[in-house]
Amino acid sequence: MLSRPSARRSLVIAVVGLLLVAAAVVAALSLRDDDPAPVASPAPGSVTEVVADEGPTDIGDTILAEPRKEWQVSAAELADGAEGAEGAGDATVAVPTVDPNGRANVSDVAVVLVTSDEGSAVVGLDRATGDETWRSTTEGTYAECFVVGDGRRTSCVLPDSRAETFQVVTFDSATGDELGRDTTTFRPWYVVGEGDDLVVAGNDQHDRSMHASRGTVDDLDRSWSRSTDPGFVPVASFWGEYSSLEGRATMSISGASMVVDLISGKGPQGAIDVEGLYTLWPRNGTVLLRTPEDGVRQAEFTNSAGTIMTQGSPWFRLGSSDAMAQVFGAGTRAYDIATGEELWSVDLEADGARMTTVEDLVVVDYEEEGVSGLFAQDLLTGEVRWHSSVERWATVSVHGPVLLYCGLAQCEAVRIADGEHAWALPHTDPVSPEDRMPHVRASVFVDGLVTEHADVVRGFSFD
Repeated sequence: MLSRPSARRSLVIAVVGLLLVAAAVVAALSLRDDDPAPVASPAPGSVTEVVADEGPTDIGDTILAEPRKEWQVSAAELADGAEGAEGAGDATVAVPTVDPNGRANVSDVAVVLVTSDEGSAVVGLDRATGDETWRSTTEGTYAECFVVGDGRRTSCVLPDSRAETFQVVTFDSATGDELGRDTTTFRPWYVVGEGDDLVVAGNDQHDRSMHASRGTVDDLDRSWSRSTDPGFVPVASFWGEYSSLEGRATMSISGASMVVDLISGKGPQGAIDVEGLYTLWPRNGTVLLRTPEDGVRQAEFTNSAGTIMTQGSPWFRLGSSDAMAQVFGAGTRAYDIATGEELWSVDLEADGARMTTVEDLVVVDYEEEGVSGLFAQDLLTGEVRWHSSVERWATVSVHGPVLLYCGLAQCEAVRIADGEHAWALPHTDPVSPEDRMPHVRASVFVDGLVTEHADVVRGFSFD
């Protein structure tokens, strides 16, 4: 599923499928330690208020039911609830950093960031009724808020323009109690829960270096901190994605990528294991695979003798499967990870197609001559399994048996098994791409979802 620098971030991510094909830079990943501390367990009592996440929550078949709207509230109404705030505001529902595992939010409270001319507030809304349960205000203006882990915590980014720093403030989602805060010198684009800890990643917007750290809510680099040389991130504008699997995280920011071990914070030098390439973006649109004499499969990012070259960007992985462990996809071609042999190719001439692997399929959404389409092929054989349709420019995430596509005007749940639409949830009349309305943002809970579009927050239950 696909981060943003403001309330319009979801639109930026939606076009990442096109940007990936254009060109992305993966440097040699010359990561360096920033005075790394040894990995240690948190000191007793340091995060006693934080309850550890219980891990991914399987939403099961609940999400197949048609959503029923229970309530809605506008940004203006939420802004008027703040002391001294008047007139229209801006509302943004807190959603997880891109989570390929699609865990459901277990909290009974949906957290919304509300901004107005008077400042900003983080507001908790009862998920069943939409009633306000708590509010936390600040003198500054929060940039955005993230659902952390299973939803029992929410972390918000608070810039300090005078000091050119950023605070990450973490709240208990149910009560609004502040659990802790710490300051970074880089702009956090991703805040992810790993047990009690937070993993924070972003870039310095002045020297364009890339950073990642892991620590507690009040000591963000307690376990480790990593950064790259200045200039590693090629552009100042933001697009990207974050994914973690089997103890390793991959984070991409505006055409640069970093891969780190979540326990040690260590990263590869130069070549990395092919199995870690599920979100890496290749230099100049190419990925080079080779099998060295020692038999260890690796990937190289520069031409060299004896390599097997694949054209295009690696396919995005949602979760893991036996089939994904055998096939590496790049561009329109599928390759055997063990040998580098081409297995099959996607029969598609459309520009800007996005390839997403889930379970034993690669799902392709595309636009050709103004018409968008969606189809799935068997990851191992290339056999077409089903055809469907979906709104173009939509973000994608996996939740139990469905892929959830949220676009400019609606969210659509597509069954992974057969491509049938379980339901579609329109939010506005269709708008033209030129209007560039913000995407529908959706936070999926165990028995419903909360969405935001055009500064209106809506709550739904699954019947």
